[in-house]
Amino acid sequence: MSLGDASKDLRSHRNTRLLLGFLLLIALYFGARSVRRWYLRASKKPQVITTLTEPSTILPKVVRNEHPRLTETLRTLQIGNRSRTYLELVPEGAQGKKLPLILVMHGDGGTGPGLHDGWAFESASGENAVLLYPTGTDRSWDLDTRGLESDGTPKNEDTAFILGLIAHAKRTLPIDETKIFGAGYSSGAFFLNMISCRHAGTFRALGSNAAGAPYSEDETSFDGYARCPGEKPMPIIALHGTSDFGVSLASGRFTAQYWAHENGCSLHEVETTGYPECLAQRGCPSGNDVVYCEIDGLGHWVWDKNSEATWTFFLNHGAK
Repeated sequence: MSLGDASKDLRSHRNTRLLLGFLLLIALYFGARSVRRWYLRASKKPQVITTLTEPSTILPKVVRNEHPRLTETLRTLQIGNRSRTYLELVPEGAQGKKLPLILVMHGDGGTGPGLHDGWAFESASGENAVLLYPTGTDRSWDLDTRGLESDGTPKNEDTAFILGLIAHAKRTLPIDETKIFGAGYSSGAFFLNMISCRHAGTFRALGSNAAGAPYSEDETSFDGYARCPGEKPMPIIALHGTSDFGVSLASGRFTAQYWAHENGCSLHEVETTGYPECLAQRGCPSGNDVVYCEIDGLGHWVWDKNSEATWTFFLNHGAK
């Protein structure tokens, strides 16, 4: 065999290997897509509902008729080169106690004090929690900016505000640092979902109203769910109205499905709770429960039993 023939054989062998490699990659790609389609179809199976004969341990029915005494103060906090505002509500008898802290987040166009006028969370938590109602940038929340500056602070100014506000509260308020919760409405709830994905461990549990799960992350799991580096399970109660004109009902349903997936719960088995409107996912490990409440006829707002149900969920997930 001449040197030229050997060279031709080598090139032919290499081309064959490249072609086979290329065909293998195509096969793997379409095979993975087929498996993913099968998984997604399987994940949409109808839910199996178990009706409990005993009171729910995840979300029992609790009736509260309290008239709490809290001191309301409108405060400012310097974060970077900006002065941020928030409404602070501290129970008058909080001295010497270590109470849970709940951040209550407004929607687009709102403010912290404005949300409190329509959604006074203390109607349920009474004198058993410190409440903060922050105001977002331009009356909204930045849901998209990600990443950190060179000094380790978030590039997202609203994220920097919320993390800074929590740190400030730990230094100055009578709170238990291990009992930080978030309850949000619309973009405020979207924002809490995003923070819980991008800054795992910030909150002990969430209440999400008229909103949706994390959606714009750089990473996704094999089955298509958005993922964040270091993401952890998050107990959550998600509430949505069937007549919501601002955020689709599907978004609310997906919030529960997303965290059920991330928390390792069953995606197809649920059980009843103390509220007919609310179902709890079954099989959630280590108390990382997920509850979804669908409120018939409710528009783009919070349910009138929202505070009651959310506070009860918080109590059963670390607020006691």
